[in-house]
Amino acid sequence: MKEVFAYGRVSTDTQNLDMQIDKFKLLGIKEENIFLDEDSGKKDDRKQLQNLLGKLRKGDQVVFYDLTRLGRNLKYLITLIEHFYSIGVDFKDLTNPFINTQSTRTAEGELVFLLFGALGQYFRKSSNEKVKAGLEAARKRGKVGGRPKGASKRLREVAPHVVVMHKNPDTSISDIRKAFKISQGSVYKCFEIENYDYKKQHKNKGNKNAAYKVKKTKAA
Repeated sequence: MKEVFAYGRVSTDTQNLDMQIDKFKLLGIKEENIFLDEDSGKKDDRKQLQNLLGKLRKGDQVVFYDLTRLGRNLKYLITLIEHFYSIGVDFKDLTNPFINTQSTRTAEGELVFLLFGALGQYFRKSSNEKVKAGLEAARKRGKVGGRPKGASKRLREVAPHVVVMHKNPDTSISDIRKAFKISQGSVYKCFEIENYDYKKQHKNKGNKNAAYKVKKTKAA
């Protein structure tokens, strides 16, 4: 009989698993099929992840809140996905639903999966010292550091991915909106969060309304 399993993770005991758990329960996943770790995503031997892998059978499905919860080590993520393929287990990223068993079998889907996995690994390796040094340098120039006010947790999570997609010359703002299910204003908010100069690569340089939306967002 097909079973649906869920995997959630946070890195430290100061973070909270409640949001992930609530999402899993809304999907009707049985409590005994929800596996949770409080451990670093770079570790391959997380206890509950290993327990989950031991229960999977052909035809089962694994869901996770987003790819970074499954892991931040690209090599291990690839190994996990190949394992799912080999035993006939479906998987689905709830935050980025275009990362799933079917889509990642296509060339485009595989590229998106590798891209998101690489980004997760990159941000894990980014040192806090470099971030602090950058903020200090900005303060000395009279600039206030930190994230823009009003940015939701959801936007902060997807902002790096939005920027990467926008850098692709074949990807439009509309494509990004559909991929992440966010408004056009939220797309530009993501650019602001990442301090990304979208104007250098904007596909619609003549679209005055796009520039207006950014100004409107900043003023909000």
